[in-house]
Amino acid sequence: MRIASRQQGFLFVGIAPLLIVFLVLIVLIRAFVVEPFRFPSGSMMPSLLPGDFILVYKTPYGHYGTFGLRFPSAFTPRQPRRGDLMVFEFPGDTSVLYVKRVIGLPGDEIVIRGQGLAINGKAVEHEYLGEFSDGSLDGKPLRFARYRERFEARINEILITKPGPAVERQFSVPDGHYFVMGDNRDYSNDSRYWGFLPQENLIGLVVYIWFSAGPEGRVRWERLGRVSCAY
Repeated sequence: MRIASRQQGFLFVGIAPLLIVFLVLIVLIRAFVVEPFRFPSGSMMPSLLPGDFILVYKTPYGHYGTFGLRFPSAFTPRQPRRGDLMVFEFPGDTSVLYVKRVIGLPGDEIVIRGQGLAINGKAVEHEYLGEFSDGSLDGKPLRFARYRERFEARINEILITKPGPAVERQFSVPDGHYFVMGDNRDYSNDSRYWGFLPQENLIGLVVYIWFSAGPEGRVRWERLGRVSCAY
């Protein structure tokens, strides 16, 4: 019995450093490279549905990771692009995380009239795809008009439920800030209402959906592994 106990002790001592290294790697990867998040709201339908679990790639923007640690600027591969789907700290309360799509970059002139959108004098293309009625929003079944929206080479889908106000609204994006909107345009609290997103609030780029649970916990297998935003 003593020999067996001593051998088990030696085995634990031998693998303990490996376990520590493994745990440190997990912490570093989550802090600086990728981190999972659960998406609870309907503001990004149809790209993201309530109950989607998303994987966020933190390194593109070089901002704060877990524990408030920041990437060196040398490790920042690129700046945000129009069409990026990203997670950020809400400017009004940085303890709250939002997911929105980048619409305007620093220096952009944005005009919104009704449901029409123009960037730097060029209208954003919209193509009607039909109705969308998957699930419900806030417990109320709703029907949406589904459109394909194009930002240069980037394509995503948006939902609209009602005509927007005829009044024209103009936004000039300042340096170091971004204009963001939800894909579910009539049910999104975004830059149209609270202003521009500061660069330092960015956390990372949504890469893909790694799990999805619908009403009553039903697994939505068809959504697993779906790419939400190309890098």
